[in-house]
Amino acid sequence: MTVSTSPLTDLEQQQMGEELRAAWPQVSAPNISVLAESKIAEQFAVDTAAIESAKARYSTVDANTKDGYALAIEGRALFRDTRIGIDKRRKELNADANAYTKRVNSVAKQLTELVAPTEDALNDKIHKVDEAKALTKQAEREAAEAAERARLREEQEAERARMAEEREAIELEKKALADLRAKQEAEQQARQEAEELERKGREEAERKRLQEYAARMTLLARLHNTGMPGCAYDDTCAATAELTRAPIPEFADMPLQRLESLTVTKELAAKELRDARARREQTEREQAEAEELRKAQARAEEQRRLNAERAELDKQRAQLETEKRRQREHRFGLLIRLVNLTPDYPPEVLWTNTTSNNVEVDDEVKEPFASMAISELESLVGRLELAWKQELEARRASETEERRVAELERKAALEKRREALRPDCEKLRIYAESIRTVPIPEFSDDADVTGTINTTIDALLNIAEALDKAADAIDGSSSNAAS
Repeated sequence: MTVSTSPLTDLEQQQMGEELRAAWPQVSAPNISVLAESKIAEQFAVDTAAIESAKARYSTVDANTKDGYALAIEGRALFRDTRIGIDKRRKELNADANAYTKRVNSVAKQLTELVAPTEDALNDKIHKVDEAKALTKQAEREAAEAAERARLREEQEAERARMAEEREAIELEKKALADLRAKQEAEQQARQEAEELERKGREEAERKRLQEYAARMTLLARLHNTGMPGCAYDDTCAATAELTRAPIPEFADMPLQRLESLTVTKELAAKELRDARARREQTEREQAEAEELRKAQARAEEQRRLNAERAELDKQRAQLETEKRRQREHRFGLLIRLVNLTPDYPPEVLWTNTTSNNVEVDDEVKEPFASMAISELESLVGRLELAWKQELEARRASETEERRVAELERKAALEKRREALRPDCEKLRIYAESIRTVPIPEFSDDADVTGTINTTIDALLNIAEALDKAADAIDGSSSNAAS
């Protein structure tokens, strides 16, 4: 049949699919009847009534007594053997289902490999057509976008030309306004300069008058500050002169040079008096500071000594409390070990907290364990732990031996029963199937390892085939002998 490279219509695709489905083999699921839960339970051959009876018998066993302990071991062995038998029977029942699943997966893989190449080839053709359509649409979209960009560029060029003309008209108008403003500012500047010259002349004359008056008043203030008898100006209540105060006639008419000489002489005399007074006050202040410093040093030294003594006492107290708490925690740990080792020492015998074995260090230990030395308590706990370990080891050894003997006896009986119920040809077939279902572990991609594994698998399959042939031969000979 010739296959066209052009795209198929929906009708052609439907007809081709019907042809392929008609050519495929009709594979149906195996006719496996669904068993009810009661039928499945019968496959395990477990007596549920006996199990319920055993549960009622062993659930009330007290393992703290010798007989009860032996009875508990007996019940545990019974239930364990029953559980192991159920699990083995489950694996036997699942073996056929697992083999069928593997065969189904193998056939499905072969059928998938039959149709997958054609599906991939059709998928490639569809993708090529879709890509060609996509390229055509992309070219059309790019052409439309280029035309739109050209139109936008023309509009932008026209808008830029219009805005350039508007800017040129605005610049001419700004230039005319700037010329007019410059002329007005020049005329205003000339008027301001003339007024400024006239104002500066008046201010300079006034400044010289005020400067001379201020110099005189400053000298009078300095003279007043020297403590000279009389007053230099009419207001003697303030330490500095203001321009509104009027000097008395004696100093108002005195030349500035003479007034300055008088002021300097009076200031030197006043300065010597102040220096002498300052030196005396400095000496007194230094003596007072030295005395205060000595007292502060003495107080600091006393405070350091007291702090050192207090820190040493706190350190000793903390060490004592730490040691007491450590010993108390150690004693509680030993008492908890006593509770876990023997019923002779329940919690209420050892400490006041009887609600939990998770005791706190603040709980009160009872006599005689509160006064017992730590070494004596450690010796007692050590002896009990040694005895407990010896008893536990002996019990474990006994249980191990009992389990081993019971397992051997059970296996022998089971094997004997199986051998009696199963003919040789069936045993050979089961053995061959067990060889085929041996699980193969995953290995690395090493060529030598892969070759060895493949050779081993082929040998095992040959052995299984030989066992099947032998079983068929035995079965055939048995049938001939019976006929």
